[in-house]
Amino acid sequence: MGSEYLVNVSVFAVAGLKVPGDGAGMPNPYVEVDCLGEKKTTQVISGASACTFNNFYSFSRHMSEDDFTGGDAVIAVYHQKNSFGFKVKLGQVTFSLEKVYHQDGHLVAKDWFVIVLPDDPGKGCGYVELSLGAYAPGDIVPQSLSGGADVDEAAEVQSIKTRVVKLPTKDAAKSLFQLTVCIYQAEELAMIKGVLSTNCNPFVQVDFNGTSQRTQTQRNNNPTWNEEVQVPFSMPAWDNSVNVTVMHDGGLTGSKVELGDVTLDIDDLANEALEPTWYYFYKAPDGKKDEEKSEFAGRLLLSASMERTEKPILTINPGSMANPPKVTAGVAWIDLYMVCFDSTEQPEWLHVQIELPRIIDAELISTQPEPEGHGFVWKGKENIRMDHMVPTFSLPAPENCGEFIISVFAKFKKTGLLGGKKPERHMYARVPASEVYKWDQTPKWRDMRMVVHGGDDVGSAGFLLMTLCLGPDSPKPPARAKPLKIKWKDYCFRAKIYQAVNLPAKDEEGSSDPLVAINFGPAILRTQIITQCINPSWNQILEETVRLPDDVTLRPDILITLLDSDEGSFEPMVQMRYKASEPDALPEEWKKSPRWFQLEPVPGGVPTQGKMPLGSVFHYHGVAPFIRLY
Repeated sequence: MGSEYLVNVSVFAVAGLKVPGDGAGMPNPYVEVDCLGEKKTTQVISGASACTFNNFYSFSRHMSEDDFTGGDAVIAVYHQKNSFGFKVKLGQVTFSLEKVYHQDGHLVAKDWFVIVLPDDPGKGCGYVELSLGAYAPGDIVPQSLSGGADVDEAAEVQSIKTRVVKLPTKDAAKSLFQLTVCIYQAEELAMIKGVLSTNCNPFVQVDFNGTSQRTQTQRNNNPTWNEEVQVPFSMPAWDNSVNVTVMHDGGLTGSKVELGDVTLDIDDLANEALEPTWYYFYKAPDGKKDEEKSEFAGRLLLSASMERTEKPILTINPGSMANPPKVTAGVAWIDLYMVCFDSTEQPEWLHVQIELPRIIDAELISTQPEPEGHGFVWKGKENIRMDHMVPTFSLPAPENCGEFIISVFAKFKKTGLLGGKKPERHMYARVPASEVYKWDQTPKWRDMRMVVHGGDDVGSAGFLLMTLCLGPDSPKPPARAKPLKIKWKDYCFRAKIYQAVNLPAKDEEGSSDPLVAINFGPAILRTQIITQCINPSWNQILEETVRLPDDVTLRPDILITLLDSDEGSFEPMVQMRYKASEPDALPEEWKKSPRWFQLEPVPGGVPTQGKMPLGSVFHYHGVAPFIRLY
């Protein structure tokens, strides 16, 4: 799975270069561009401290959005010492692809950049002139990467030859900074199954500004390091991502395995130091490494800061113990109202389990809800409310709480993918504690995702209507409201799907096989599949009966997802939501023409320029009010 990403780099010239060592003679420079797992080099120019290249390189790769935004483009300048290929790095400049992507037009315009050796950024080693662009599916790629008006080639060459490039001034040297990342401890890291045993031998690796440093390796899944990583760099920094990765060292009988990762932003640290903070990790179920990260996989405590200095250093040293984040007595409020499944087969038994790992020391398990139309409903306060199941717990600030993991366990009648003798974890949602760290008792619909994909899975696995609140016991929370008495009614939901344009290309051939999936509470609508097309037309009318609350404010969003079909499996590409809970969202009649809707990336998906027109009708059986989504 993934999408095709593109990075274009133009290398125009270098200047101000010196031969390493005593500086005698002239260097033989060339430029190497390392991006998206591929390296490309310019020609070697003999005996030149300044020269032009005017080389253009294009890199493309099918990959996930996280891999793309977490990557770098490293432009390094080398001196070739002799004809045998011996080389010496003169310096480099590193660009975070995420930062490049967020520039205007996804482009770093043509300019001169100082090249440095990562372990000594205070010593400018010369300059490289370049431009760089990073593009996701649907982006407009410019024909020129210069970022400005083109000039006559002869004039450009003459300009380079006569340009006087000054070395960094003393004021420029004051832009040197020291990054300090303090690695304290981790808790409940995942155990890794090896050839001879199952264990966890964790270490932490910090990558930034072309450097990589690692802590000592510990021998348990609750390690303590108390080590301090220091990295020199200069501002402004084009590589603004500090990558902190917890790894398992498999030793001689196994390979290294990533246990979790954290990305810190230099721009954020420039504004405010990061106090000791817990970062939470999640993983796919054991043996299902290609599935979504639906399970808790440990947490890491770290802090970070940066300061201006004239002599930054590259080192790792023993550090002090952290002052743990402050805590207070906590309160959690939970009400369950309705759950529905995005499948034609409904379960014969189910329950909901709610966790807040390392904060609430219990797995909160609901009662069995009652069938209600195409969904299941909890009735009566003793079944709706779960507050009494929550044990006494200590609550830190929301940024230290991680995420609630809400799981639906279900047992289906039929055998095969959904069937089984006992309830299995079928779908889940992860809800950041910071999102519910307030006393808003209004029920909210939660989108549920498949734990294990396959079969007719199209991304969304179902929906859960619930109240979830988290907060401190002091000051005293507001009065706890009674559970809502919801009246349920049957409605007819009808949608007309016309067409979509500019969809992401999911196949290597530059196309997709799209279909539209529409979810409105328990209602499930699907169009036919259009093969090999990124501008499909369906012109289909779809209709389904749906049981929903008669209270408009409790109606779920209409979730419309466009998926790519690939040999029986489906990958969500883009989506849109229509707010059905707004006061005027369901007028009795809508007579306007269908309108184009902008499509947005699915969570974890790629940016897009896609859009589609849509019309739909929604009415209550026997009363006949309806809506057309314009």
